[in-house]
Amino acid sequence: MPVHQRPRRPDRRARHDVRATGPPPPRRRPARHPGRIAQRRGLRRRGLCLRRSRTARLGFPAGAGPMAAGVLLLAGFAVVEVRASRPLLPMRLLLHRARAGAFLSITLMFVAMFGFYLFMSYYTQTVLGYSPVQAGLTLIINALAALLGSTFIAGKLHGRVVPAALILAGLIAAAVGMLILTRLTPQSTDVLPLHLVPALVLTGIGLGCVIPPTAGLATAGVTGHDIGAASAAYNASQQLGAALGTALLNTIAAGTTATYLASARHATSTAASVHGYTTALTVGFGILLVAACVTAPLIVTRTARGTRRRGPDERS
Repeated sequence: MPVHQRPRRPDRRARHDVRATGPPPPRRRPARHPGRIAQRRGLRRRGLCLRRSRTARLGFPAGAGPMAAGVLLLAGFAVVEVRASRPLLPMRLLLHRARAGAFLSITLMFVAMFGFYLFMSYYTQTVLGYSPVQAGLTLIINALAALLGSTFIAGKLHGRVVPAALILAGLIAAAVGMLILTRLTPQSTDVLPLHLVPALVLTGIGLGCVIPPTAGLATAGVTGHDIGAASAAYNASQQLGAALGTALLNTIAAGTTATYLASARHATSTAASVHGYTTALTVGFGILLVAACVTAPLIVTRTARGTRRRGPDERS
């Protein structure tokens, strides 16, 4: 046909014209993944358990129901993910020994460290009388130490030593830093130079030595779409450890403080608070030691050294 008689193209806006085509079809909301629902509700139940235990002074019945429900929901999440054709978190990522050790070590590290940050804020302001600004400036020592540890220790030794050496050294250094604070008493003098600075430096260096190699192990040998799931699982491990550590150690400190006030004669609120802080920090010290002992068999293997050559589907 002649060029000037070509048929006109339909206007794209006519598709949205109600008079021409009728009302547009309703937009379907994406289906909610059952595994995501179970995981979210399970974590909420566990956090609710710890909060209720704190308000009830570590009463078991107050937190038993939410804790049991949280554990069952997380178990349901695992069952759903195993059977799902397109799981949010492929279980093969967790069956890799070195990767599982990285997830476990970073989770327990954050459990202890976020309780440590909480008690540093409490202690410096309620016992030492620091202002919020002074307490924040004190914690900058820990941030600088973490920066130095990740840059000049973990960064310089990357590729020269196995990741397990950095992870275990970091966990032990952080544990020693917390052990220093367990020696605090209401009568302690020169707290900043003798206790706080060494503890902040050691825990910061330990954190800086743990994060880079665990992040590398979490995604090493992963290809395709699994790398997104592995990275998300690593971030979720940090968030889970931070939430559980803050709730758990704060619950222990509150319960210990209340027990000390009820049992000790002529006990002051300052002495009770310091006793609660040091007790919770002792638990944090134990968590870091357990992390070092439990994750060592997982990451000190030839699998950890061979993740660059073989993927997670080839070796577990």
